[in-house]
Amino acid sequence: MRCSRPRSCSFVLPVAVLVAVIAMLGAGPGTAIARAQEEGDEAHPAHIHDGSCETLGGIAFPLNDVAYGDMAGGGMAMGGTPAADSTMSTPVAMGEMVGSTAAVPLEMSVTMVDVPLDQIADGQHAINVHKSAEEIDVYIACGDIGGQMLGNMLVIGIGELNDSEEAGVAVLTEMGDKTQVAIFLQNQEFGAPE
Repeated sequence: MRCSRPRSCSFVLPVAVLVAVIAMLGAGPGTAIARAQEEGDEAHPAHIHDGSCETLGGIAFPLNDVAYGDMAGGGMAMGGTPAADSTMSTPVAMGEMVGSTAAVPLEMSVTMVDVPLDQIADGQHAINVHKSAEEIDVYIACGDIGGQMLGNMLVIGIGELNDSEEAGVAVLTEMGDKTQVAIFLQNQEFGAPE
């Protein structure tokens, strides 16, 4: 589909991103939600790092921890502490659960970063997700920040690291001089049909 004017596609782009996330992550049984929350309720610290997934540098911007449901978006936990010289990030409130209880569970994080998207998408940054605050040196998923813009959004893949079975996407949305960073991960073990 081609749009002749950016405004005519403004409502189509978020729907297209959502469809892409659903298609990538697949479908699973309703029991996966309860099982995932019981077995995987540990929050995963996340950061935007300098460098790439191949050669991660220091923390450039802290992000909210990636977690299921009520644990997500509640602010930065121990692993989400900002680097001394980083620009601050702002937690974003998560909404209530709605719809089907058979939905495939996603771990998520939403953070407003106080820098414009072009400073993050400069080819020198990656999003890295850690196993836990206690095991901060164990990386479970990472994605280099780059790709084709969809209106004011950049959608990147987040790949599995260290046999974690965690993979997903991040959506970086340009909001003037700030960037909203939304991370969506699915544990492949919990998303597979039984």
